[in-house]
Amino acid sequence: MFIQNYVDADPSEGAADFTCGALSYDGHQGTDITLTSGLAALEGVVVTPVAPGVMRRLRDGVEDQFFSTTQMSRIAAMEC
Repeated sequence: MFIQNYVDADPSEGAADFTCGALSYDGHQGTDITLTSGLAALEGVVVTPVAPGVMRRLRDGVEDQFFSTTQMSRIAAMEC
């Protein structure tokens, strides 16, 4: 697994991750973790935090699926 997007650290209408890089989008307020394959998803993944913190939101109760732009309208009300 790897980080897909970080919190948007740019207060303007632009977007930048904490390193001023492109791994974010305007207004993003979370950290998105992505799996590398469908097989990894089937095997299950344990996520261990590296520091104390609070998980503010969780999306649960929906079928596991890989993101696709064709799914955007279907999941529009389910963002974390």
